[in-house]
Amino acid sequence: MSNSVTPRALRRRIVLPLLGALAGLLGAVLVPAVLPPTYQATSSVLVTAPPGNTKNPVTIAGSAELVAYVAPTITRLAESAELAADVAAKVRIPASEFGGRINAEFMPGEQIIGLTATASTAARAAALADAAAVALSRQVERLSTSSDEVSVSIVDRAATDSPALSPKPVLNAALGLSLGFLLGLGLVAARDRTDRRLREYPDLAELITLPVIGALPRIPRRLRRRGLPL
Repeated sequence: MSNSVTPRALRRRIVLPLLGALAGLLGAVLVPAVLPPTYQATSSVLVTAPPGNTKNPVTIAGSAELVAYVAPTITRLAESAELAADVAAKVRIPASEFGGRINAEFMPGEQIIGLTATASTAARAAALADAAAVALSRQVERLSTSSDEVSVSIVDRAATDSPALSPKPVLNAALGLSLGFLLGLGLVAARDRTDRRLREYPDLAELITLPVIGALPRIPRRLRRRGLPL
């Protein structure tokens, strides 16, 4: 088809991208209204050990080395089913609903383990993170064989006013508009490739390889209904 684009053809090509953008924006607004929001809160615990502790089977020089040695194990303990049951009992939720809500991350060189909780409210996420920190401290204390083993203490409580992790209205709206507009452009391109009808006189000129001398305008409906002479 011809590369000439009349105003009518241009309007026809713009409609689908605009409709797609509006549909994407509408979806970005409606989906968060259906899905519950997600909040995260993080509390931090400090892992310490007395200097010169050598009771571990592996010879370890200094408390920092001992902490680095046992911290990965304590991190896994923070995500264990046993600790999850303790936290669930403390915050009064079924243990079956607690799975996967706590993520523990060891920060090498700082002797700190971050406990991040996920929940539907900021306050609940903070309560879960703080309860996990307390439960972890008790678990490590219970598992220690003597008073000079490693210990875990809370250094940072979780914030109760953290912003929602999702949804993010501005980002969702931008993505919805962009994806909808691109989808509309794709539909326009597909329609141009498959629709072989002659819609504009430049298309006719290209088909018959002859110039178009003149064209009859479209008769408005109001004239046709009145039966007025042309």
